[in-house]
Amino acid sequence: MIVFPMMFLSGTFFPRFLMPEWLQHVTNFLPLTPVIDGIRLIATEGKGVMEILLQLGMIGGWLIVAYVIAFRVFRWE
Repeated sequence: MIVFPMMFLSGTFFPRFLMPEWLQHVTNFLPLTPVIDGIRLIATEGKGVMEILLQLGMIGGWLIVAYVIAFRVFRWE
């Protein structure tokens, strides 16, 4: 229920610039979007790690958010 819509909206199967503008703004907040954008920049445009620092920062932010949520929700009992 979560993974497939996120894959379609993050630009995994088709580019996000083909989507309506309002939907492009919504997809900027999905955690898979910076991953796909970073991979696409490296693979097709030959960018280096220093040139995708924005995407890496967004991925790091999502990792922190996921860790905090998991730390609060998960219980061993």
